Order: sequence, then structure tokens, then C-alpha cells
Amino acid sequence: GGTGKSFSLGANITAGSVSIEALITLSSPVTIDTSASSGIINLYAVDANGNNMTLNAGTADLISGSISDALSLAITSTTAKFSGADYSASKSVNIVGNLSLVGSAPISIRSGTNLIIVGDIDDTTSKDSALTLSSSNGTIQISGSIGAGNSLASLDVSANSILVTGDIG
Repeated sequence: GGTGKSFSLGANITAGSVSIEALITLSSPVTIDTSASSGIINLYAVDANGNNMTLNAGTADLISGSISDALSLAITSTTAKFSGADYSASKSVNIVGNLSLVGSAPISIRSGTNLIIVGDIDDTTSKDSALTLSSSNGTIQISGSIGAGNSLASLDVSANSILVTGDIG
């Protein structure tokens, strides 16, 4: 699969909206920010190449395939729609906004330290997405409900400590 297109990105992007239908490989830490105009961020896939990645869509949505090999990953959006298999950072993963699982393929979100989600987690189609959340050396904290809108097919959570402050459906 895939688009067959790829390019290297080493600069920040501030724009009304951003849509990139190619594999992006980061050459330095990158921030993509559309929050001033609440514009959507749509990314095919990102190889963060050991760099920090910050995505800020403000009150708009983020649509993304896999984002892998980040040093840290920070996402702010109304809803982050994940359709890729792997979202990973060797340090922290922070998602502020709801998380929606798109498609039926298993989705994994992994961090080396803390993994924090401030929002609800739902499947776009009830019981068709499996979600794995793992922190190799830290805490997983979810400040929202899991599967309250559409139940997940399965949920596997692994960390030194786990805190969920919402309902699990």
C-alpha cells in the first residue's frame, strides 16, 4: 500500500490547514500548527526519526496514519482520528482531545515514559478496532471514557501504573 511518495521535513509549518499525502521523515523536531484558524491536519504517515513531533489543530480534527519513532509526540485537536498501525515515542505521548479509531486494523500507541490521553476513546464502527496502549517505563492516564460511543473490539493496556477517570464501555 501507500502513495509511493515521501519527503524529508525539518521545519515547522503554521498554516490554515495541512494535508500531506506522502510519507514524511523528520530531519529535526517539527511542529505543525493550524490552531489559529482551527484548520484540519491530515497526514498520511510520519517517521519521526527520533525527533519530537507536535501537532496542534486546535478545535479542528487531526487525521493520521502511523506516526512512529518520535522522541516525544504531542497532539492537540478536537478529535484525533488514527487509522495507522503504530503511534510511538521513546519518551512521552500526549493527546489532548478525543481519540477515534478508524478502520478495522489493530492500532498501537506506545511510549517509553508517560502516555496521557485527555479525552474520550471510541471506535468509528462498534467493535471493529483493537487498541493496545503501552508504556514501557511510566504511567498511562486516560481522562475520559473508553468505548462509551462505540465499543472497541478489544483493549490491552500495559504500564507501571494505569489511571482511567472515565467509564469503560
